Amino acid sequence: MGVVQATVMFLAAALLFGVRPNGSYLGLGLMILLTASAAAALAMFLAAVGESEGMVHGVALLVILVMSALGGSMFPLVFMPAWMQQVAGITLNKWAIDGFNSVVWRGQGLTAVLPNAAVLLVYSAALFLLGRRMFRWKI
Repeated sequence: MGVVQATVMFLAAALLFGVRPNGSYLGLGLMILLTASAAAALAMFLAAVGESEGMVHGVALLVILVMSALGGSMFPLVFMPAWMQQVAGITLNKWAIDGFNSVVWRGQGLTAVLPNAAVLLVYSAALFLLGRRMFRWKI
């Protein structure tokens, strides 16, 4: 679902606003796929550690807001203090935004997004494995 949403978003940006990747379409596709994967793995992890639906909802909201604030989704990282830019490296948002910026605005190719893709892949695998390990059927 995340891949479909991101694809529709980029198609709408192209059709409505003329925003087209100046770099690699393959890099854009890789970033879409791995960003969606990392988001799904985070959701799975949060669902696995939560005791109830309400708890998962509250914790997920907090995690998403903190990651968005620290990772550059609410305010560009270049305007943040140096220490905050360093802390941003722990968020999925920072790596996804930087990768998308590389292929959409900076006109860079596939190789430019490989470090971002690698971090998102590691996050996806780690969160998926942790979520799977912690998951308990609650019937």
